[in-house]
Amino acid sequence: DQHTCAIYSGSGFDRGHLAARDELNRSRRAQLNSYLISNILPQFPNHTQTTWKHLEEDVNNQAHLSDSIDVMTVIIFDYDGDGNPDDKASVATISGSRPLAVPSHIYKILLKKHPGDSVSVLGIMTPHDNLRRKKHMALNYIQNSCLSSVDQIEKASGFNFYWLLNNEMEDKVESFVPSSLWE
Repeated sequence: DQHTCAIYSGSGFDRGHLAARDELNRSRRAQLNSYLISNILPQFPNHTQTTWKHLEEDVNNQAHLSDSIDVMTVIIFDYDGDGNPDDKASVATISGSRPLAVPSHIYKILLKKHPGDSVSVLGIMTPHDNLRRKKHMALNYIQNSCLSSVDQIEKASGFNFYWLLNNEMEDKVESFVPSSLWE
C-alpha cells in the first residue's frame, strides 16, 4: 500500500524481497506478485544489495539444477541474541503512523527431495547487518558463519516447519547442521 511504502522514504532501509522476483520466474503474474507488500521487508541497503543478493543468486542457480528443491525464506526478531523470538517492545522499527518491524536475522531453508523418500536440508540464518560484501566474501561469510540447523531456526523464529514429516525423519532433518553450502 502507498502509505506503507512512504515509510521507507528517507528511512535508510531498502524494500527487500523475501522471495526474489527472479525466483518466481514461472509466470509474469508470479513475478509481479513478488512486489506485494506481504513479500517486502525493511532491509539494510548493503545487506540486500550484497550478502542477500549473492545468496539469492546462488540459491537460484542451485534450484535450476534440480526441480526438487523447496525454498523457504522468513525473518527473525532476536535482537537480544538468546535464540528466541523477542517481545514486540524490543524489536527495532521504522517509525511512522504504522511502524514496520526490522528483522534481526533473515533465513532460508532449502529442502531437497531425493529419489525414494529421503530428503536433505540446508539452513542458512544471516544476521541482518549493513556490511557490504563482494560475492566471494559474502558466500564465504555465509559458509563459515551462517549455516544452521532447522531446529535453531525454529527456536529463533517460533515456527515449526516440518511437522508433517514422520517424527524420525523430522528429527533427522531438523537437527542436521550443514558443513557446507552445497554438499
